Amino acid sequence: DELGIPVYLYEYAATRPERKNLATVRKGEYEGLVEKLKDPDWKPDFGPCEFNPKSGATVIGCREFLIAYNVNLNTKDRRLAHEIALNIRERGRAKRDEAGKIIRDEEGKSIKIPGIFKEVKAVGWYIEEYGMAQVSINLTNYKVSPPHLVFDECCQQADKLGLRVIGSELVGLIPKEAILMAGRYYLEKQGKSPGVPEEDLIDCAVRSLGLDQLYPFQPEKKIIEYTVAERSSFEKIMVRGFVNEVSIDSPTPGGGSVSALLGSLASALGSMVANLTYKENKEMGAKGISLQRFKDEFLRDIENDARAFDAVIAAMRMKARTEDAKRAKGEAIKEAYLGAAQVPFGVMTRIVETLKILDFIAEHGLEASISDAGVAARTALACGEGAYLNVLINLKEIDEDNLRSDADHLVKEIRGLSDRIWDKVKKRL
Repeated sequence: DELGIPVYLYEYAATRPERKNLATVRKGEYEGLVEKLKDPDWKPDFGPCEFNPKSGATVIGCREFLIAYNVNLNTKDRRLAHEIALNIRERGRAKRDEAGKIIRDEEGKSIKIPGIFKEVKAVGWYIEEYGMAQVSINLTNYKVSPPHLVFDECCQQADKLGLRVIGSELVGLIPKEAILMAGRYYLEKQGKSPGVPEEDLIDCAVRSLGLDQLYPFQPEKKIIEYTVAERSSFEKIMVRGFVNEVSIDSPTPGGGSVSALLGSLASALGSMVANLTYKENKEMGAKGISLQRFKDEFLRDIENDARAFDAVIAAMRMKARTEDAKRAKGEAIKEAYLGAAQVPFGVMTRIVETLKILDFIAEHGLEASISDAGVAARTALACGEGAYLNVLINLKEIDEDNLRSDADHLVKEIRGLSDRIWDKVKKRL
């Protein structure tokens, strides 16, 4: 109202169903806005219902991440690419009679034959720079229509037209989960376990979708989470380097980081057994996926634990020359110790879930690798007890009886689960 700009809401922010689609809201563009504002059905959600010749109108929306994705064809014919686009996009194509004339309804609007995928917009075009035609696609909700399913359908549609899909192109960024979904999908099609490291999933997805056909696919520049995340300094060093770092006269990385490392190793070893058993027991695929996730979370906690203790050191070094400064320092120390206790407590919580999966693996895992399940269980026990000690030493300086009580219960559960797995493994040896 203050700026005199009409505002429309779209997608999940839309106040009415007909405004959900951005293309519908934008129809007529700037030139048609004068007439649009005269229609009561197009009263703005915010701002005046008056034409602003300087600013026009604006749209604000909340939506799923849009993936701009192109499928490459071995043709220069735009019409063939557009034929595929008409078949796959949600809007579909106009219905025609035997003479090829568009069939219209009573209001004169063309009747549509819906396409195969929901939440998909597509057109066919020719890219002179590449010397090829592409199916240009906007995936407006990859959770409904993921890239790999759309890609495979394009392959089938191309085959019907005597064409070949020769690769694909990602324009802009993609959520990590979308690329991991593709990797799991293609591994499962090969009869392989999807419970592998995310680097392997990404590699499989890139090769299967041909994302590196036009130029190298760089995950650190194309996957959203990789573009914003700082890689842990401890993740960058090899095993010997980390062990050497632990051994010197520095308080970090210490027992908390080592406990987290043990958790990652227990998860990794369990995942190995799950993957080796996958051909005989497909349930192991889901177990492997969970253990891979735990493994990565434990790895992050190696750094998180060190940073949490660094915060304790920083708080203890605060100057306290006045009463206010003393109170501030006391609060800072308390908060830092609590944060330092919460990281290993999280490790304990996660290792319980890890052990529950290891329990299943110990019972149903490949007999030739059952000893590895036992090693994983005892490694998990060391992780849990090590994390427990780190919770206790950090709570020693502050009053947090509830967290200590919860940790006491967790360590008992960890010991019980590890012992149960140990007994199962011994019986199978």
